Amino acid sequence: MIRLIISISLIVVLTGCKQTPCENLILFAGVGMTDAVKEIAKKFREETSIEVKLSLASSAILVMQLESGAPADMIILASKQWADYAEEKQLVIDSTSYTVAQNELVLVAPKNSKLQSIEINQQTDLPNIIQGKIGIGNPETVPAGRYLMQSLEYFGWDSAFRGRFINARDVRAALSYAELGEVSASVVFASDAIKSTKVKVIGTFPQNSHKPIEFISYMVVDNPKVNKLYEYITSEKGLKIWEKHGFLTVK
Repeated sequence: MIRLIISISLIVVLTGCKQTPCENLILFAGVGMTDAVKEIAKKFREETSIEVKLSLASSAILVMQLESGAPADMIILASKQWADYAEEKQLVIDSTSYTVAQNELVLVAPKNSKLQSIEINQQTDLPNIIQGKIGIGNPETVPAGRYLMQSLEYFGWDSAFRGRFINARDVRAALSYAELGEVSASVVFASDAIKSTKVKVIGTFPQNSHKPIEFISYMVVDNPKVNKLYEYITSEKGLKIWEKHGFLTVK
């Protein structure tokens, strides 16, 4: 299934660039960054007249697309694991690695849910508090899902939740499960939760319970236009856009 998704996505990315070089820049980014990178692309075009096309998918899919030969100029990953893999395979220019933002992992429930805010810690009986199914990003390909698995293992809840997850193709799909009331709760990034009027945040997973949630950018191609985009994304102006969309920036 993952290979099928990659193949379909690769066809989409390659469309329009088969015969001649693409005049526009192509930015690969995780789905959870959609709103932020859309605004970045819009503002960058207004300032430079350079069009930025976006290819949005989970970090694993994006890296696999690169490895399969998909054209990209820059990439922003939501997973240190996949960033390390991209560097190891020399798919990116490792000297351009830059953490543009960080995030938090939160538990959300449908707006009309009877679930109340809770503090997630060792004393919390989370497996009994959350009854029913839970929407998560597929841990095999979605960073948010992998961070959740780390937290559950940290608290010793992994076996208690086994069989209760509905895996989504990306973090936005996991959010939609809660928005539609198809699950009791979902686990998403804080930056996704604040965009929705159909869910409420009922808990935040402590940052020491999982690896740091970092959004790491790289240049894939080195040329003046890509340098301009890289400089914009990592500039004070670019970082303010990340903050506007609920991300934490590294000071």
